[in-house]
Amino acid sequence: MAGNVPDLDDLWSCSLIGQPRWWSKPVGGFVLSCLLGSWVTGFAVPAILAVLVSRGKVTSAVGVLSIAAYPYFIQVKPWPLASRFWLLAAHWFGGCSMSYEERETDDNSNPTMNCYFPHGIFTLGIIINSGVRTGATWPDGKDWNYYVGTTGPVPCMGLATKSLLFAPFFGHFVAKWTGVIGSADKTSFIARMKRGDSFGLLPG
Repeated sequence: MAGNVPDLDDLWSCSLIGQPRWWSKPVGGFVLSCLLGSWVTGFAVPAILAVLVSRGKVTSAVGVLSIAAYPYFIQVKPWPLASRFWLLAAHWFGGCSMSYEERETDDNSNPTMNCYFPHGIFTLGIIINSGVRTGATWPDGKDWNYYVGTTGPVPCMGLATKSLLFAPFFGHFVAKWTGVIGSADKTSFIARMKRGDSFGLLPG
């Protein structure tokens, strides 16, 4: 990621999102604020509920609890517009590029494990340079070249710590709405490798 548009001519399947525009910083900053807010607010839910109850605001507490808890009881389906929204975070950095080795459209014969970078405390690698890009093209592959590149199938499932998947708000708005973030626990990890799945891993 860089403030200037990089020279991508000698790379294989490269896709650059978030090229600098006059509105890039405000939009990118807003999206990153939403990401930060979902992460922090989600983990603060127990404290928020305790404060509301202690002040006698039971109705408000029930409302907050309902919003935070319903994804655990109702299936949340992937929503491509959510992926496109989170990818707008790339504008804050002046653009983010991702490159894959080109392969045929129907070639998925060589399972791979990618490492998403950067990590950062808010896991920006798995938001900006990951299967979220693939999720943005669902259900019909629209704008594949823009979000992913000219390559064929790429690993679209990224693995992250299980606590993030079940975190209030973040688990819903980021993990479930994008549909491309799974658990990195040992059982899931080994099962994916045995199946020969391709996936990404967030190191650290």
